[in-house]
Amino acid sequence: MDPMLRRELVPYESTKARFEQTVFFCEEDAMVYEIIHSPDDYELRARTYQAFSIVYRPIKYSKFDEHHSLKKFRFINKWIKDPNRRRYARLTFAPPPLIPRDDEFNRWLGFYIEQYPIPPAEDTVACEGCQLLIRHIRLMTNNDEILFRYMWLWFADMVKFPGKQSRIMFVLHSNAQQIGKSLLYSIFENLFGKSLAISIDNPNSIFGKFNSIISDKLLICLEEFGILLSRADETRSHMDILHETEGFANRMRYLITRRGLTVREKNRSQYDMPNYSRYLMCTSSMRAQSLPVDERIFAIPVHCQRQADSYYFAVAAAAKNIQALRLLFEMLKNEPEATEDLDLVAIRPNTDTEEEELGEASTPSAELEEEYEAREPIPPEIRFFCNFIREQYARNQGNIRFLITHQDLYAKYTEQAAANGTHIISSIQMSKSIRSLMNDAPETECGIRSFISSGYRKYDINLPLAINWLTEKGLIEHR
Repeated sequence: MDPMLRRELVPYESTKARFEQTVFFCEEDAMVYEIIHSPDDYELRARTYQAFSIVYRPIKYSKFDEHHSLKKFRFINKWIKDPNRRRYARLTFAPPPLIPRDDEFNRWLGFYIEQYPIPPAEDTVACEGCQLLIRHIRLMTNNDEILFRYMWLWFADMVKFPGKQSRIMFVLHSNAQQIGKSLLYSIFENLFGKSLAISIDNPNSIFGKFNSIISDKLLICLEEFGILLSRADETRSHMDILHETEGFANRMRYLITRRGLTVREKNRSQYDMPNYSRYLMCTSSMRAQSLPVDERIFAIPVHCQRQADSYYFAVAAAAKNIQALRLLFEMLKNEPEATEDLDLVAIRPNTDTEEEELGEASTPSAELEEEYEAREPIPPEIRFFCNFIREQYARNQGNIRFLITHQDLYAKYTEQAAANGTHIISSIQMSKSIRSLMNDAPETECGIRSFISSGYRKYDINLPLAINWLTEKGLIEHR
């Protein structure tokens, strides 16, 4: 046989061996799947037989006929009818320590970051980048060692045992925006790859008719989640907001504690899969402070100030540095405390803080003590309003009247409540509380006039008169 012809011979079996390294057939949905490798992720792409035939039509194999003539044939036509082709009964997703059955293809392809070698200690750029990423985790936990260790173990458990149910949801909330909460998620999205991590802002992606977007996801970030920002608080009552927030918390508790997840996908029958996803919420909504917190929902109020832009640029660059991410991954993977029997619920830190004791300045006088005990406790928003009037009176001794919009007053209230870690009511509820305080008292008596101008509610306050009236009611001590 001509040696030149032998070099052109591409047998079916050798072509099949190379082809099936990344391609297989699934009997359950009659689809052909291809494993796509990229530098920063893995992807499993499904195609129908028709689409599959078009894509792979150029692939040929060759053989000699009885006349020793070399003939080329379309590989796909033979492969799809081959009873010995690579095939599986169904797909599953079984990260370790879960184990798939022999007739199942495991969609868990591992962490893409592990394909890269561990950088040597001499790689200062990788080491400094890794330390910067760890520093940002510390920043998001207020540099509190206990909170940092708990979040670190949460992520380490995710890396070492991705198929294990954590049963804990993290909530990072702050009054300030752009302090790096979303950047924390970006670090781990780059670490895991977009096939294992996703950020969503629509509740329907989880609770709606179709939820396949969260299947096969290891980390799910609820970014400024719509349940806390869906409609303006001004249009709803405080009780409606509380009920909605509590309802969301109950649904999340149910979701993170279920053994299995029912996946609902378009044009496909729903199916069940193990529930292993971890949830991280990042929000600047003030309503997050009214989120019911228990052993399943771990909330961290982030108190850090906004850092310099150069800091965020440096963290963002480190989060895209493969070597820095590889070091971070290795540290998490080798965390000794993250064992398979680690129960994150059992070791949950106690973040409850006792209320601060009242100082001398806010302690009621002896004459008013009995009246304080006999009355209902002063609502926090009314206490704030009274103290605000007293502060304005002290600052504006030369001015009798003071004008402020309800919008500005509510902004000051939420800022102080957030700093004190107290519950925040809605703007409309605060407006009702102030009107209830006035209780139809004439302006000439209480010194406070509430009115609407140009679409905004405003308060025109006669400071000396208001101070005397609030003192008589025992709401403040005039000094």
